[in-house]
Amino acid sequence: MESDIVDDFECNVQPTESESDSDDDNTNNDFAEETVTRSNMENEELANEIENNEDQFIQDITSWAIMFNIFHVALLALLVILRKYTNHAFVKDPRTLLKTPRHTAIIKMGLGEYCHFGFKNALKNMLDEYMKITGKINDNLDILINIDGLPISKSNNSALWPILCSDTILKSVFIVGVYFGQTKPQSNNDFLQPFVDEIISLINNGFFYNNINVRINLHALICDAPAKAFVLGVKTHTGYNSCTRCTIKGEHVDGRLCFPATKVVDCLRTDADFADNKYDDYQTGETILRHIPNFGLVSCVVIDYMHLICLGVVKKLILLWVEGPRAVKLSQQLLNHVSGALLNLQNTVPNNFVRRPRSLKEIKMWKATELRQFLLYTGPVVLKGILRQDIYINFITLHVIVTILASPTLSKDQNNITWAQKLVQYFLQCFKQIYGATFMSHNMHNLLHICSDVQKYGPVDEFRAFRFENYMSNIKKMLRKNEKPLQQLSRRYAEINKSNLFKTRKSSHEMNFKKLHSDGPVIDGYNFSVQYKVLHSKTYTIHAKNSANNCVLLKNGTIVVVLNFAKLNDNRTVIIGRKLKVVGNLYADPIYPCASEQLGVQITREDAAVCLWPCDQIHNKMWKMPYDRNDRNEFVVFPVLHT
Repeated sequence: MESDIVDDFECNVQPTESESDSDDDNTNNDFAEETVTRSNMENEELANEIENNEDQFIQDITSWAIMFNIFHVALLALLVILRKYTNHAFVKDPRTLLKTPRHTAIIKMGLGEYCHFGFKNALKNMLDEYMKITGKINDNLDILINIDGLPISKSNNSALWPILCSDTILKSVFIVGVYFGQTKPQSNNDFLQPFVDEIISLINNGFFYNNINVRINLHALICDAPAKAFVLGVKTHTGYNSCTRCTIKGEHVDGRLCFPATKVVDCLRTDADFADNKYDDYQTGETILRHIPNFGLVSCVVIDYMHLICLGVVKKLILLWVEGPRAVKLSQQLLNHVSGALLNLQNTVPNNFVRRPRSLKEIKMWKATELRQFLLYTGPVVLKGILRQDIYINFITLHVIVTILASPTLSKDQNNITWAQKLVQYFLQCFKQIYGATFMSHNMHNLLHICSDVQKYGPVDEFRAFRFENYMSNIKKMLRKNEKPLQQLSRRYAEINKSNLFKTRKSSHEMNFKKLHSDGPVIDGYNFSVQYKVLHSKTYTIHAKNSANNCVLLKNGTIVVVLNFAKLNDNRTVIIGRKLKVVGNLYADPIYPCASEQLGVQITREDAAVCLWPCDQIHNKMWKMPYDRNDRNEFVVFPVLHT
């Protein structure tokens, strides 16, 4: 294609032979030569631009194929069309385009197979992403490891057991290794060996990246209870001595194993005693995780908030109200009322949340994110006046505990952590009185230990399993048929890495305004140059024309409904909106653990006056829910904790 362009160009600029004998002949020849030289240079630049565009076109097709998980047979058909109707030099084989590996290193392991993707490769991907976003090298990586089973077939017991890793800053997830079999790996140590060998070397020697020695630290291991028992070689959550943090024993009550204790006194397990195998009634085998430097097998194995609280405690509470003993079960009329109230909130959900509220009829299918949403936001509103007072107070106590532990601000204060620990004990005591010791499960007991994890690691979202659970769905999407899942996964993962598709995330600006308009409202007496509908920042999106995404908390405590963003002539961008006047608390002491305003939860009413505030005063996004109380046109507002 390049040669055709050059030939055409040269035909047009070839100087004609001069018939004049004047002195201007040499000048004309020099001018002609200069013209040809300059034109050839311009032509070369044009050819380079076309070549670059061709490369970009091919890269875009590659990215599209990976992003939408296009099957090779479909991509092959597309390549045939592109080669036929374009001049671009597309390859014939999709595997060449996607740089698909031809071979996968699979090793036999027990009754299954194992593929090691490489911890070093994961670290390189992390550092590449960090460099792309910040322009810097992160020379200190704190690593989180997650291990769990992933069923991949509905017709048999086949499952993958991925070892996933992430870091504490960017929080992207990468694969270290994967086991496949009809059961979990027979030996925890065989399964962990490739990873443990790698991480020990990297912790001791560091990881060299762009001539920088990056320090590696295994920050925490995040697993649900069965996976934790497997990798640590300890009793499962169905055992009497199954708590990973203390030596309190379970009891059998009415045919159920339960943990009636509501406080922990002088019975905490220690890393040293675990390493010395002093817990005969708890440790059932060896674990090579003990060889990892600076990694405590008690203190560094966290209590997972997602499985413990969301899928454990919150779901148990709702199921008790839906189908529990008569003393605590709600009537069908009240259940329908709660379900209707939840459905009525669907259009109020900010875009920070992936899922909208569902009916209680579908409670057994609720995901962890829905249960979290119910505990922190919708539950306190839709259950008020529905639950018996002591049951509602008990639920609000849990709501207060988790709000403190999830808040980046509140969880920083040691006094709040101490208070939350006392509230946990109070919650368990009241739960035991209301529902009975029979329902004091392993999850209920472990509430006693989660505050210590927040004290060490920060708010619960810093060490939750949500990011890893979300990535599990990505793994499933990489599998296109039932046979040879490890080979499929390895090749799809290699295609993604070689495309750099997920290494191009860029840091967003602090304030980024979008969607110009001229619809107002504006305020008389001010000169506005432009108006915007949308504000994007690193942590939230505010949409002035969308009632689910237009409520904010300012740094001075004012709550505002945003109606417009506008730029003044002095180049300052301001909020134009209405203030929400605080008229009360959703719950308050002395009956409840605290006044809701202490957590930023307030009942409000909208002022009629339209005012303006500087955009740089926005502190937090708020969820604004209608609060029907004698038709007063009031709203309950909650700070959005999850961004």
